[in-house]
Amino acid sequence: MKVLLIFLTIIFMGIPKTLAQGLYTDYGIERIYCFAENADIEIELSQVDNIHHSFKTIGRDIFNLNELRKVESIPNGVTFYLSNVERSPISFILDNEDNVLIEGLSAITDFNRDFRFHCDIE
Repeated sequence: MKVLLIFLTIIFMGIPKTLAQGLYTDYGIERIYCFAENADIEIELSQVDNIHHSFKTIGRDIFNLNELRKVESIPNGVTFYLSNVERSPISFILDNEDNVLIEGLSAITDFNRDFRFHCDIE
């Protein structure tokens, strides 16, 4: 009986933390694809499992990346750290109208500039 109680406690304490880290677990989203309206940048963040996400960037105005990253939950989104510490963190945040705010991109672009993104949420 004591072993069962310990087992159930571990399960119930661990599940919410793990499940809360993914995009579609919290918001019904599996993939975010964005392109910049004022630069040559395309970004894709897609969920591989409850913790890991695939992060891809392509374009002339951004470093081209294709990485599998462990995400951390933040209010209304996720954040993750790129493999090069100097180029992290990156955050994807959803507002109340399903607009996507991407923070931290200046670390993987050659210039500090505000980008306007059009994003598709799937």
